[in-house]
Amino acid sequence: MGLAAMVMLTAPVFSQSAAKYKAPRTPWGDPDLQGQWPASANIPMQRPANLADRSTLSKEEYERQVTLARQREEGA
Repeated sequence: MGLAAMVMLTAPVFSQSAAKYKAPRTPWGDPDLQGQWPASANIPMQRPANLADRSTLSKEEYERQVTLARQREEGA
């Protein structure tokens, strides 16, 4: 069976289970972010000060971040 056929057959299963999924919440209603956050994932724990009042990056800022991430990966 080809990959495309397998994807087509399993897509309804994933969409149904995704619709039923309810993200875990803390007792006070916030998203529950407990778990393992490995340092290798490079996930910042605080929002950068220069982005404090903005929810999105400009196209140029995004492209710069992608370039920096690629440079870090190549250097590692």
